[in-house]
Amino acid sequence: MYAKSFIALDGNGRLTGARTAQAEPYAHYTCHLCGSALRYHPQYDTELPWFETH
Repeated sequence: MYAKSFIALDGNGRLTGARTAQAEPYAHYTCHLCGSALRYHPQYDTELPWFETH
């Protein structure tokens, strides 16, 4: 099971929301809790953008 998150650390170690990440969807994002690599999922229809561990 994968965890869904709306907050991540960007490549500079700054806390970033999924909506803000839309500006750089291919940047490197990590989990703000455990440091795991995250995959960004863009907004689609009515679903908000989000991050997923992988």
